[in-house]
Amino acid sequence: MFASFTAAIASSLAVSELRSEISGPSDLAGKRVATATHSAAETYLPSIGIGPVLVGNIDDAYPLLLDGEVDAV
Repeated sequence: MFASFTAAIASSLAVSELRSEISGPSDLAGKRVATATHSAAETYLPSIGIGPVLVGNIDDAYPLLLDGEVDAV
């Protein structure tokens, strides 16, 4: 019974960690957003007022997200 309760709590916490405050472009205001240079996002983000954090390729952006250096990719 205790293991079941502990698993339910762990699952609930994991799901809440996966949910994001960002669900679309309108949620990006004030966020740090990484994107690859020469990508469509590099052009698009400034058009909606976002100064992107530029990386050489998109794979370089994911560690920044994991480390909390950016809020979105």
